[in-house]
Amino acid sequence: MNKLPLTLLLLVVTLGSYGQSKNVTYRPSHDLRISAGVLTPYGTSTYLYQDTPYYNSPLNDYKEAQYYYQGAHTVFGALSVEYKYNIKKWLSLGASVTYERFESKRFDRITAMVNKRTTIDAITVLPMVKFQYLTSPLVTLYSQIGLGVGLNTSTIKEDAHRTLQYTELSFAAQFTAIGVTVGKSLFGFAEIGYGSQGVFKMGIGYKFN
Repeated sequence: MNKLPLTLLLLVVTLGSYGQSKNVTYRPSHDLRISAGVLTPYGTSTYLYQDTPYYNSPLNDYKEAQYYYQGAHTVFGALSVEYKYNIKKWLSLGASVTYERFESKRFDRITAMVNKRTTIDAITVLPMVKFQYLTSPLVTLYSQIGLGVGLNTSTIKEDAHRTLQYTELSFAAQFTAIGVTVGKSLFGFAEIGYGSQGVFKMGIGYKFN
């Protein structure tokens, strides 16, 4: 069982080395992708468990816990659409748009009724640079980085008569330590990294000239 990951890695490297050994003139191409990621900074933080979108002190959290308790929070996304222009065999430039939604509920300990709902809609735009360091007709290994901005809209409903809504800009980033694509014009891909698109990301894409 422990030899399986090593065997798969050797297979990818062999295919990549085979592709790089061919002396073929490179033609720039376009790359469109859609993907879903998990374990984003929002999805793995205690952000939604706070009484407000701002950090509460441990003392305030303790006092609140005497009267309220948090229900499970839900995360939808992160869903991304990406475009890249493959300038060189080893270099691509492009951008991505990512959407993610977070919801949480706070309950009254006495009545067990919901007395607060928090919803956050996050849209992230990232210019991106990708470096392909191993390519073949079927398999490509790469790393990439994106730096941009996030637009976060928060809606907090405490009861039927009070609703707070605000929008804020924030710094956003995504770093892909390793990514792999398998296929030619139509391909699948998977990535491991960290940022607004998640730690693990998978999707499909289409490449054309």
